[in-house]
Amino acid sequence: MSKKHLQNYARKNNLDPPVFTIKTERLHYKATVVIDEKSFESPAFFNSIKEAEQAAAKIALRELPISVDLFQKVSVLEISCVIPNCHFMIIKLITRFWMLDNIFLS
Repeated sequence: MSKKHLQNYARKNNLDPPVFTIKTERLHYKATVVIDEKSFESPAFFNSIKEAEQAAAKIALRELPISVDLFQKVSVLEISCVIPNCHFMIIKLITRFWMLDNIFLS
């Protein structure tokens, strides 16, 4: 899923799509991804290309700056908390942070 998130990140930030390269060693694979002129490598060799690419994408997502668009959405939810039914808005805000954690920190 990290590879898809990285592709979405590139699209939302008007970047070229990420480019993956694979290094093979005795039927094990290590991936490198380049996005926004930055290179990120999977931490180890994996049994499949897909696993290696996912690992490299996950590292890239952890290292790249978080999209401004995502913070703007969170800010809108925070501001709307001054209206009645604030508890409902807080639940939405917590959900948004949980989604950010899953995209960028897991």
